[in-house]
Amino acid sequence: MTEALIGLAGILIGLLLNEHFRKTNRIENYSSKVFDKRLEIYEKLMLLVHEKSSLVTELIENIEVIEEITKDMAHEACFKAGLEVMEYCDINQLYINEDITVHIGAAFVGTGDIIDADKESKKVQLKNFKISVLEAKKMIKAESGIEELNDLFKQITKAKHDSPIITYFRELKKNNV
Repeated sequence: MTEALIGLAGILIGLLLNEHFRKTNRIENYSSKVFDKRLEIYEKLMLLVHEKSSLVTELIENIEVIEEITKDMAHEACFKAGLEVMEYCDINQLYINEDITVHIGAAFVGTGDIIDADKESKKVQLKNFKISVLEAKKMIKAESGIEELNDLFKQITKAKHDSPIITYFRELKKNNV
């Protein structure tokens, strides 16, 4: 009787272990595909945020210099730039973290107000926009896994880069400048 119970327990344990390993294997296969897709989407999002924020910054900084651009045209261009980024986030919402979408949307939504601001306020608001874009890029790096992979590569290669510029950069980074 004891032998039958041990045999039955063995079969149950075997079934449970088999199911556990099957699920783990399926999750690993699925995770790899999702990671690749997310990485591709975040790579495009990083490029889009960079392109559109550069366009907005350039436009705001030079609106007084470029005579053929009216404030209405600048508003329209800034609105379209932000809209393109948000449409991309919306299309890829399955893979993009919602917090990142909200942050990027908030960063771009206020660009029209910068155009209408007085000179001093414009400087402050433009600086805040640039900071928001930098924060968005950091979020994208972290969420995509690239930041962690870069740290892993540093550990593997044990590369220790150093120069006065790198030292200064590290100091600024440490002080969140």
